[in-house]
Amino acid sequence: MWTINNRLKPETITDIKIHPKTKPVVVTVYRGTDDRNFDVHKPFAFGAFGISELDELREIIPKKKNTVVQDLMNSLSRRYERIRKIPEELGIKSALPAPAPAPAHEQASSKSSRKKRKHMELEPEIKIPRLFIMKLRKLIAEHPDQEKLKLEALGYEMN
Repeated sequence: MWTINNRLKPETITDIKIHPKTKPVVVTVYRGTDDRNFDVHKPFAFGAFGISELDELREIIPKKKNTVVQDLMNSLSRRYERIRKIPEELGIKSALPAPAPAPAHEQASSKSSRKKRKHMELEPEIKIPRLFIMKLRKLIAEHPDQEKLKLEALGYEMN
């Protein structure tokens, strides 16, 4: 199984601030332990976040006391439903397991648990000469079903 970490900011989301009385909703997202490490999302959109970040937001948003919390949770659940349907619509079998909700005690000790994890390399890194990569790109561009070919290259099983 392949795992990809495509997060621009690898630090976990520790807190959010939902700005009151703003339309559309404006949210400040804090990452890590440094209070100066934050992003302001104006307007706030769940599409700006990856799946692992959505999991972190799912734990934090319900704890906030704001009038838009229920709307945010409804939007988040619709986003999860859409993500679940994508592999089915593309006719592929998802290689990723369904995310399990993290217990509250793990959220509190996420920093200490991160230190305990060891990096495991699943497969050796394979280097491909640049000329061969250009030939592969040309073959993909000429292939009639480009999306299916790209998904197979990422490790998804096609029907």
